[in-house]
Amino acid sequence: MTMQTFMIAAGTILFFVLVALAFAGPNSGQATTRRLGAIKMRHSDSADARVEQQMRKVVAARRPLIFADGQQINYADKLRLRLTQTGKKWTLQHYMYASGGLAFVIMAILLLNGAPFLVGVSGGLLIGAGLPHMVVNVLVDQRIKNFTMNFPDAIELLVRGLKSGMPVSETLSVIAKEIAGSVGEEFKLVVEKIKIGKSMEDALQDT
Repeated sequence: MTMQTFMIAAGTILFFVLVALAFAGPNSGQATTRRLGAIKMRHSDSADARVEQQMRKVVAARRPLIFADGQQINYADKLRLRLTQTGKKWTLQHYMYASGGLAFVIMAILLLNGAPFLVGVSGGLLIGAGLPHMVVNVLVDQRIKNFTMNFPDAIELLVRGLKSGMPVSETLSVIAKEIAGSVGEEFKLVVEKIKIGKSMEDALQDT
């Protein structure tokens, strides 16, 4: 009985820890530093310096995620943001259905195999909250890694476009078409936002 109580307590604590982590975004500061460092290493002339300066300005001017009434972004929207960062078309409803369904299945399997009720419920909640969280983390990390790897190539294309006299918006369109993966996808979104009237700075800040 003591072991069961310990397992239930540990599972409950871990469940709430995983729930809290599920709403925490990845550390973008280190990824930003690596990207800017890679840019600086690969480019050295004045045009490159202007590009890096502009990117630093955009990063430094990032606005906190807030609602129109000035309230800070809530936990549900943080989770929506993390789901968006996976690059998948997953919604918060999909995530909750997957977590709830997984928790129910695991709980049913444990109870049908003779596990005590509280152990079955704790195990279902633990796996239902933990496994989707880990999957989202892996996908976000992979996408950030892909973006970091290909971002210097996008800046190189941007520099070439500026040197050749191409407009910035047209150069961004070229990047969206030429660079595969998350970089191309994000620049495509930037171009689309500019087309509907957003400034380049605002579009880049959104990204």
